[in-house]
Amino acid sequence: MKKLWSLRKKDDAVSPVIATILMVAITVVLAAVLYVMVLGFSGGGGENLIIGLNYETTGDGLSWKISVANVDGTATESELYVSIAYANGTQASNALLSTYTPGTAASGVTYYEIATGATLIAGDYFLLLKSTYPTGTTFQLVSGDQVAGGISV
Repeated sequence: MKKLWSLRKKDDAVSPVIATILMVAITVVLAAVLYVMVLGFSGGGGENLIIGLNYETTGDGLSWKISVANVDGTATESELYVSIAYANGTQASNALLSTYTPGTAASGVTYYEIATGATLIAGDYFLLLKSTYPTGTTFQLVSGDQVAGGISV
C-alpha cells in the first residue's frame, strides 16, 4: 500500500497570490527606473536659463551698451548675478542684479529696464563705461552655478 502523502506531491514554487504580488512589485520598480532614466536624459525637468546678449558702442563712444536680446526661462533679478571680468581674468565686479538701481550708475555700470518688474526681459540693457571696462572685458549674467548669458566686449 502506497502512502497518500507521496501521491499528493506539490510542484508549485510559490503560491499564485505571492507570484502576483512579486510581478506587481517588479513592474513598479521597472517603471520607477525608467522614469528616472527619462528624467535624467531630459535635463531633470529643471529650467535652464538662457539669456542672449548683444553689444555695441554708444553714440558718444564712451560706453559699451550690452542689450538683452532674448530670455529663455525666467530671469529673476534677485537670483541673477552680474559678473564682470577684465581681459586678464581679474574679477572686476560680481553683484546681484537686484542691487542695481535702474538708471543709476554704480562702479561704471548702469542698468536700464524697459518695464519695471522683478525679472530681466528682452530689451533691458546695461551701459559699461569704456574707461572702467576696456576692450576684452567679459560681461556675464549668472544664475545659480551656471552662466545664463555672457559676452566679451
